[in-house]
Amino acid sequence: MKIKKQIGLFVAMLLLWTLAASAQSDQGRRHRFSPEEYVQKAKTYIIREAGLTPTEAAAFFPLYHKMKDQQRKLSREVGNLMRDAWRGNLSEEESLVLLNTLRDKEEDILELEEKYQKKFLKIVPASKLLKVKIAEKKFERKMLSEMACGPRGKKKGNN
Repeated sequence: MKIKKQIGLFVAMLLLWTLAASAQSDQGRRHRFSPEEYVQKAKTYIIREAGLTPTEAAAFFPLYHKMKDQQRKLSREVGNLMRDAWRGNLSEEESLVLLNTLRDKEEDILELEEKYQKKFLKIVPASKLLKVKIAEKKFERKMLSEMACGPRGKKKGNN
């Protein structure tokens, strides 16, 4: 009987040690960001939340991705302009030119959204398009929260 207890204790300790080692090795590993995975998860989430039919989704998402690509390009340009502002001491004239250029880029982003909204409304009704916009924001918040706190909402390091 004593030997069975010792074997049982040994197996339990081995199991605990294996689990602890596995948990520690996972803590140090960060999940690499995959743009393709993010886009696919966003698409799935938006389809579900907005209630898009397969036909609507098939027509909607090529345009949606095209718009997002153009928005990213404009946002990168805004970012580059801001980086120029952060780097150095600009004169009043240079600052004014930069401010006007930033405003123009931001207006371009709004015009782009307006242009695509008209195209989207030919594919989905306004109620679904609004649900798409809400789902998009909810998904972004969800992903940022998971990146900051982990998928279960726990802050990293507070296990």
